This record gives sequence, C-alpha cells and structure tokens, in this order.
Amino acid sequence: MSTGSHATPHRWIVRVACVCISLGWLSILLLLLSTVILGVNGLNVITRTLFFSSVILLVINGMIYLILALFVRCPHCGYKFLKNPKGLGPVNFHYHENCPKVRFFNPWAYQVGRCLTTGQIRCINCGEEILCPDPAYGSAQQVAPANAKKRRG
Repeated sequence: MSTGSHATPHRWIVRVACVCISLGWLSILLLLLSTVILGVNGLNVITRTLFFSSVILLVINGMIYLILALFVRCPHCGYKFLKNPKGLGPVNFHYHENCPKVRFFNPWAYQVGRCLTTGQIRCINCGEEILCPDPAYGSAQQVAPANAKKRRG
C-alpha cells in the first residue's frame, strides 16, 4: 500500500456511500417484512409492491455503494475504507485500535453511522480521521459556548 498518494475524498461521495449502505440495510428489513406478510396474508397488491420496491432499492443502492466503495481510498494509507472488511475485505483483517467497538456493531458499521450523524469518518485500517468535522452538522464543542450562560463576577 502506498502512503499519502491518494487525495482526500469529497465529503458528498462518502455521504452518498453511507446513505446507500443505510438504505440497503433498510431494504433488507423491508424485504424480510414483505416476506413475512406474504406468508401470512398471501399475495396481494401491497405485499407485491413492498417486495419488489425493496428488491429494486437493494439492487440500486448496492450498485452505487459497491462502485464508490471500490474507488474511494484513505488519503493516509490507501485502504478502501468504505468496504466492509468482513464481507469484501482481506482474510484475517484486524480493525485499528483507534476504531471504537460498539455492542452489536463492528467498527466499520460504527464509522458508517458516525458519518451519517456527524459527517466524520475514520479509516478502519490506519485509524486516522479522513473527514474533518462538518460545520453543517455542528458539534458539542461549537454549540456549548453559544448556549452557555455568561457568569457575572
């Protein structure tokens, strides 16, 4: 792997990939729900619409995510940080110790959620921040002084 030879990815590309991942997870849940409804109620217009729309949503978002995941690289280590190493990554991959582990989520899924909520993402290979904090999201450090009461004394 090369070090530092890749440019920092555009924020909107990373966000689009993370939204596609989330919509893919949602479409899998809708697909499971429509399958359960299909088993209980039988085939009707609502079940058929829910089933086929979730399949189409899964395929479209999966293709967009896969294209972005295979081309966007970490500017620090060159790793394709958007791909899930447990599904698309190398065998025996170990997450960097700077990547937090949360119950029920691997560090990759945590970083996807972090990108959606704060606009920041960390490389799961080298542990370096890839995107700086986004002013559009704000942060606790930026909001606290504006909301804090002034002390007199």
